[in-house]
Amino acid sequence: MKMKIFFSSLALLLTTQLAFATTVSNKAEKLQNLMGRYARNDSYKVKTGAPLQMIKNYIFAKNKKFGDTESAKEYRFVRSGKTFIMDEKIAGTLSSEVVLATVLNLEGLSKRQQQFAVTLVKEIKSAGGAFGFDGYEQNGCATPTPFLLIIDPKGKVFGIDLAPCTES
Repeated sequence: MKMKIFFSSLALLLTTQLAFATTVSNKAEKLQNLMGRYARNDSYKVKTGAPLQMIKNYIFAKNKKFGDTESAKEYRFVRSGKTFIMDEKIAGTLSSEVVLATVLNLEGLSKRQQQFAVTLVKEIKSAGGAFGFDGYEQNGCATPTPFLLIIDPKGKVFGIDLAPCTES
């Protein structure tokens, strides 16, 4: 009987851990989809660690993918940013409050979509995700854009363009 309880508890623990592992990523992907087809979104698997270290790993992985190993070295990294910095080689962490305030003022989203985005941000935080920004991103019109980073503690960072260009 004790063995059966042990295995039931272990199965529940593993199921809970699996749900936790996919929740942040699933919610991040939903937020990426919400921003539409014009948004320049991405994601990279990175070594797990503290959120700021995962952001650094993301910046280096992204630049390496495009053959630029020097640009990432020029970044400055900040902890607890107060806003989305744009047009500077700065990246860092953001509080969920900063992200929520920004999401509530996004152009191009209906009120219903904004509320869905708010719900996703709150769920990401509840699931253990963290937030950040990449201050040197540009949208499809080659202009600076607020670029949200969602950090999944299981080893993935998602980038989301919050001001996609819709010009063709």
